[in-house]
Amino acid sequence: MNLLKLLLVDSTSTTDYKLIKSKLKSIPNISFEIDLVVCEKKAQEKLTEDSYDGYVIRETQRNGSGVDLVKYARSIGLQKPLIIMTKKENREKDMIAMNAGADDYIVESKMSVSNIERSLRYSYERYKARLKIAQRELRYKNLFERSVNPIVIVDKDFLINEGNRAFLQLLSISSEEVEGQSIGRFFLDEGRFMEFRKQVKSKGLVKKFKAILYKKEKKKLYCEITTITQFNIQDEVSAYQLIINDLSKIKKQEQRIIRMEKLGLTGRLARSIAHEVRNPLTNINLSMEYLKEEFKGDEGKMVYFDIVERNSNRINELIENLLQSSKPTSLDIKEQSINNLLKEAINLAKDRARLKSIQLLYELGDDIQLSFDFDKLRDALLNVLINAVEAIEDKGKVILKKTINENKDEVEIEITDNGKGITEEALKNMFDPFFTAKEGGMGLGLTSTKNIISQHKGEIDVESELGVGTTFIITLPKA
Repeated sequence: MNLLKLLLVDSTSTTDYKLIKSKLKSIPNISFEIDLVVCEKKAQEKLTEDSYDGYVIRETQRNGSGVDLVKYARSIGLQKPLIIMTKKENREKDMIAMNAGADDYIVESKMSVSNIERSLRYSYERYKARLKIAQRELRYKNLFERSVNPIVIVDKDFLINEGNRAFLQLLSISSEEVEGQSIGRFFLDEGRFMEFRKQVKSKGLVKKFKAILYKKEKKKLYCEITTITQFNIQDEVSAYQLIINDLSKIKKQEQRIIRMEKLGLTGRLARSIAHEVRNPLTNINLSMEYLKEEFKGDEGKMVYFDIVERNSNRINELIENLLQSSKPTSLDIKEQSINNLLKEAINLAKDRARLKSIQLLYELGDDIQLSFDFDKLRDALLNVLINAVEAIEDKGKVILKKTINENKDEVEIEITDNGKGITEEALKNMFDPFFTAKEGGMGLGLTSTKNIISQHKGEIDVESELGVGTTFIITLPKA
């Protein structure tokens, strides 16, 4: 036989308690224990404890309302059946009680065994249905929160309702920062967001929409967005679910592969050029030496001989620099302080920065021992620092920041300037030999920097925005 514990909350009388108790005894196959509480404050304590299977609450209390107690119970998360007891049937009051969270009501004038049994049974059915819905919601909530894919729910106006943990981590923000914000705020190009919005509104299901989002500090994220429309029970659009696939790592990896292929091709081309050009260049130089001896003392002709000789040496120097920038060199690898390396590179760049009235700031954080070639890696970092300084036309600042990523077992060095920025076209070619935007530059500095960092099994990436500045991100493995 089942045993159900009930609590009657009635601060006005004990008559109904005795009547209900006697009628409960007549219900077959179930045993009941019913307790009485005559104080609203005590009733709140009992509701908080949640130690009963169901609660019967008189609509009118001595110092308040039974509906207020129902609201309180639901506000603290109580799911158990709540039944309102009224003096007489009143549809308006009954609807108020039901909207507040009551499962059913009992009319005193119609209090019979069958009515009490029906009310209890109906309330328990609603309670079980409520539990099933709560469990289903919890299950979907867990799937939503634990998904490795960033997911965000937006309303019909594309304002964010909720984002899962992966979404917040992707954009490096908190839930408070995104709730109520337009998802368009995180699109780099407003026109691209308007196109996305248009497609979602017209099609509902949009697959793999390509867009560039940005996280804190304006870091770009190359993403694909798949959107699913959600409907309410009236079959009306209620929200949109956006599943975001971050392709940034894949895109960067593709760019790295292209750069490495270019570097390899440049090395082969440089060796071929060196072989094909140096032989005739040697003959030219030998012939010039002979001609200079032949016309010695003729100042008019010597001027032209000097021009040919200087340009011949210039060609030879270009070939040598190209060979040096593209070919692997032997490294003197030792375990040493990364902070000492960064400090020396900063000290060497200080004079150039001071001449242009540019602040050179740094955040080094905790030191760590890495294995690297001190001189070559210093030169690579110095080249990036000098480029950053020269990118600023007027007073500005260059910031070097080092962080240790324990999860990826690597050290990340960011060098950021607030200069004029780099065009998209220049970003694609900036590590190519002889590509330069600087007047008088040879265009081999960044090629050599890329080569040195690659030899250290590291990576170098660039993010830039015109009129805002540029960030070089150098990643070095700890092992």
